[in-house]
Amino acid sequence: MIQDKSYSNDMLSPVNLFFVNTSLSNTNDIYAPLGCLYLVAAVRQAGYEIQFRDYQTSSSRSSLETSALAKYLTVTQGVLAVGCMHNMLPSVVAALELIKHADPSRLAILGGPGPSGVAQALLERFPWLDVIVIGEGEATFVELLHCLKSGSDIKSVCGIAFRDSAGVHITPSRQLLSNLDSLPPPAYDCVNKDDYAHVGIMTARGCPCGCTFCSTTQFWRRAYRTRSIGKVMDDIRTGLTMGLITEMVHITDDTFPLSPVRVAEFAQRYKAEFPSLPFGCMMRIDQIVRNPIVIDDLLKAGLSAAFIGVESGSASVLRRLGKPYTADDTMNVVTYLAGRLRNLQLSFIWGFPFETRKDFMTTQILMQRIYAKFGKKVKLDLLFSQLSPMPQTTIYDEYVGQLAFSEKFLSAVVMTSGDSGQALSDRRAYVEPDARTKVLIRENKDVFAGFCYVKSDAFAETSQLAEGAHLLLRQILEAV
Repeated sequence: MIQDKSYSNDMLSPVNLFFVNTSLSNTNDIYAPLGCLYLVAAVRQAGYEIQFRDYQTSSSRSSLETSALAKYLTVTQGVLAVGCMHNMLPSVVAALELIKHADPSRLAILGGPGPSGVAQALLERFPWLDVIVIGEGEATFVELLHCLKSGSDIKSVCGIAFRDSAGVHITPSRQLLSNLDSLPPPAYDCVNKDDYAHVGIMTARGCPCGCTFCSTTQFWRRAYRTRSIGKVMDDIRTGLTMGLITEMVHITDDTFPLSPVRVAEFAQRYKAEFPSLPFGCMMRIDQIVRNPIVIDDLLKAGLSAAFIGVESGSASVLRRLGKPYTADDTMNVVTYLAGRLRNLQLSFIWGFPFETRKDFMTTQILMQRIYAKFGKKVKLDLLFSQLSPMPQTTIYDEYVGQLAFSEKFLSAVVMTSGDSGQALSDRRAYVEPDARTKVLIRENKDVFAGFCYVKSDAFAETSQLAEGAHLLLRQILEAV
């Protein structure tokens, strides 16, 4: 709780401002936390010294024991800032309870996509939480630090939620940064290149699309903002110089090929400056259908890997998801890309409360067709994941009253490591939350909704089909 007192000027000294990334990947690869590195850079630019640690690189990451995470978070004293995604939110809440029990005066600040969408509920239900930075964090966190250092009232800081002796407060939303080029370069010096599979490159933030299952659009308020291509090239050169980029550039944008004009500029610059360095990005089926020339430009520049969220083969499900394409569109796009890329990863989702047996089988047929036709032409990875009904999504809003939690049904989205395409019964490859954390989830399903499923007649039927579908796809993959 924020006490009614002033804070001393040494509160934010080098040993007293401590920022920890607790987000863990849902694959076996470890990726450098790019968003955290931007935040560290912004804090430094504002004149503060800050210590940064990444739980991904800890020997404790193979365990989600609350005590182990709490121990990692309390190496030093002072202000503790914790960034997390949805998959670590309940574990972080449980760990902070231990920390605050041992030291009630310690100030803990949460931020990231995990807590942002449920900030008010978190503060109302868990009295050991102090402050939550909501949404884009650089400007908000820096202003919050200014207030803490000067002893000013943090009610003036837009974009936060906090608790004081009068209760829980939500301040007005902060405007998104209008110029992403104003951000300092990521604090790459905070990471050891040997700890990570790769460090990503951000060319834009946000997504203007309205997919009904996706929380990313709401986190960024359906806004799409870009960085100049020159700034992007600078980051790539820095990554190469520091040895953080070696074999490939990984672009982290949710919808990289959105603007044909911008893609053309990127492709021209990239090909001229990095002619032998391949790159990969995320893209959408409808983007490629609408603007096939965009993909041609990217391929000529060195595109070698792509991730595409296909989600379903059913026309009715795609309509409910806000996806403006068909299964035929998917086959046409995959046909075009399979012979031109080294790696192609396609994501499918099951477990929608409106998904019928026919819908499920239609998706399965599409996946099997893709494997059979293209499995030998490209390194193909098909992910088949259970729906994770994230807060702030249309599906969450419609079905929040039907959320249920079962250890049997944990979506790949909230797995903290392992093969997200695994059979439901194969628990060797990922780490489950501990008993205390599961209690928090079970008692607060609307807050930790990503760990839940939507209870419905449709789910009861499709869940019986899903495990066999995973096994069948593995057999097909081994055969091609």
